[in-house]
Amino acid sequence: MSVGKFIHDGASFLIQEREPRRPLYNYLWNDECVSCFDQFGFGSTQSRADGEFRQLAFGERLLFIKEKNLFYAANRNYDRLPFTSWGCEVGLGYQKIVSEYQGLRVSFTIRLAKKGSVELHEVEIENVSKETHEFALVTYLRPFINITVHVSYGHAEKADGFEGIEYSYDAFHSPFPHSHIFYATDHKVKAYEASVRNFTGTYGDIRHPEALLKDHLGSHPVTFEGEYAGALEIPLSLRPGEKETIHFVLGLSTSHADSLQKVEKFLSKQAFQEAKEVSTHSQKEYENAFYIRSGDPYDDALLNYWLKRQIDLGKSWGRVYGKGFRDIMQDTACFVCFDSNLARQRIIDTLAYQYENGNCLRQFDPVFDHPYFDGACWIPQTVLSYLNETADTSILEEIVPYYESKKNGSILDHLEKGLEFLLNHRGKHNLVLWGGGDWNDSIDNAGIQMIGESVWLSIASVKAINDFEEILELTKKETRLSHLSEKKQELIDAIWNYGFEEDHFIYGYNDKGEKVGSSESKEGKYFLNPQSWAVLAKIVKDEKARKLLSKADESLLTPYGYMQNTDPYTTGDEGIGRLSYFYPGLYENGSVYNHGSAFMMAAQLEAGLSKEALHSWHMMRPDNPSNPNNGMEPYAIANMYIGPGCPFLAGYAPLSWVTGTAGWIYHNLTEGVYGIKPTFAGLMIRPKCDCIEKEIVIHRRFRGENYEIHLLPQSLDSLTCDGVSLKIDEPLPLTGDGSVHLVFRTIKKAVN
Repeated sequence: MSVGKFIHDGASFLIQEREPRRPLYNYLWNDECVSCFDQFGFGSTQSRADGEFRQLAFGERLLFIKEKNLFYAANRNYDRLPFTSWGCEVGLGYQKIVSEYQGLRVSFTIRLAKKGSVELHEVEIENVSKETHEFALVTYLRPFINITVHVSYGHAEKADGFEGIEYSYDAFHSPFPHSHIFYATDHKVKAYEASVRNFTGTYGDIRHPEALLKDHLGSHPVTFEGEYAGALEIPLSLRPGEKETIHFVLGLSTSHADSLQKVEKFLSKQAFQEAKEVSTHSQKEYENAFYIRSGDPYDDALLNYWLKRQIDLGKSWGRVYGKGFRDIMQDTACFVCFDSNLARQRIIDTLAYQYENGNCLRQFDPVFDHPYFDGACWIPQTVLSYLNETADTSILEEIVPYYESKKNGSILDHLEKGLEFLLNHRGKHNLVLWGGGDWNDSIDNAGIQMIGESVWLSIASVKAINDFEEILELTKKETRLSHLSEKKQELIDAIWNYGFEEDHFIYGYNDKGEKVGSSESKEGKYFLNPQSWAVLAKIVKDEKARKLLSKADESLLTPYGYMQNTDPYTTGDEGIGRLSYFYPGLYENGSVYNHGSAFMMAAQLEAGLSKEALHSWHMMRPDNPSNPNNGMEPYAIANMYIGPGCPFLAGYAPLSWVTGTAGWIYHNLTEGVYGIKPTFAGLMIRPKCDCIEKEIVIHRRFRGENYEIHLLPQSLDSLTCDGVSLKIDEPLPLTGDGSVHLVFRTIKKAVN
């Protein structure tokens, strides 16, 4: 079911269905705060201004139009009135809801300030009728001010020094220095309310607030409130064709004096213009890094803008609820082609959460230190991505401290310590210990006694060593290889001897010595990731790899992607952990967990199954016709589709944005399918011939060069750059002149 369409060449999406299956979300963020808004402008803004998450506001942000004795919510339309039009424009860094009813067109745009914990709201109201309208704009939102359990600290009233409301929470030994919130406008406020109770009525509701039944809001100062609100009443008069623009700011401050300064700063044309320029800058940077015209408008919109946006969120805010080590690493591996300097800094900052023993903190901001053991295996691929993009080997000598230690080491030391941790923590089968979990967070009790062994983590460790070996070879440091290479072979032997049975790799052995993901298992007999990663780690190759992946198709493939495991667990198992307690078909217990499906797509590309890989992507896409009305935002990637083990919700996508899937899909398409592959030697053009059916034009920025690349199916393979013929396995030249280089890569089509 279509909920809208891409506009502005794919850089925005216009939601036209006001009430789809579930709310459709968009994330806005800067370095200090992050927001998530739905199609009405409802949502939450969280700040890290005081060193840990706290909310600035949550829930509704409403614009009521009150004319005579009638009122309605222009951005929400609770009563489903016959609006002339309604739509929500989802953009790169903004949310804009536009509606028209009874001759008034109301536009509501939400952004975050360029810096600081501040929301910026711009409301434009235009009289499109032939009559003068005398009315009031009444705004409503819900600031979060009760930052401890004691409501007696809180207080709010009309602000002294600006038009709006100031909220204070001057608590004894407050954990948050930002104890004030300001809600201000650049228009004269006739009346206000500062609590939910006084706006909706004690027993009323937000759909029909009792305060709007009166001539004006009551302007009540409040204290001892459980729920604060911000309602501002602004009288307006518009003649036919006239429009009015009203600005609002909502933000954190440390005191009344700080509120005054910030209102003056952020309620300015400059602040609103800077916020708009951030969106424009993001769009241009995304376009400059990689821009494609493939003939598939949907893929183009995602590759040119929205996958990058999702990756950008991940490298900045992890999975939003916290910054996971593996999450930041994976997203940074992709973000490096957008901003290599920032990617370098993210690598350095994140490695500071690696322990001296080589293991890594699972999550920081806030800290979550459950002993997951997979952190180190994600470091080499990220550093390798950085080196291939930049050829900047100096990063390896960068000194980074170890977490909770007075010692530090170079990034090369961090890489090696991480791999040594994995290789030195092995069990009786010589496989890597499971610890408190690996990538599959929900298998969190299989190795908690430090006895259980993870076959997947053993395979991932082999891939990590492969990547490390490549780093050392590229940088001429092979002397550090010998002991790791020897242990890698021991590990590969153990994987084959104890991790493979019949036609697939098992997931591991738990603390009781029971196999997980085995035909001997009562449930969860087969898992996806060990199969795909065995191909990515080159433990299986060529026809054996294709046969292994074919078995995964038989066991796990659904019309909308690959399940994580089959059969889903129906009975909780202490020897597995929380995964087995999830309802069948949810999360890692038999859902189509898209991160795992993206691993599978990468494995298919590695195994030469390019058409199958592209089909895997098309199944995951929110517009998959085999999974209609899945609830997913068309402009983002879902964390999961609920699996067939939950038949009444099968195919539904309840969660979006916060997933590492976006980065893997971006890599799979740009580097795998279209073959625009950065290497240490330069940019290579290695498209998958089976996937190139017509001319595709790609712009790629690489080490200061700009390449306009044309992929064309023809009768022979050839490569030219600026009219000069090159070998098809030769990197594009680096001239250093900053000009646009015209590249033609013809692809010989396979004969069926």
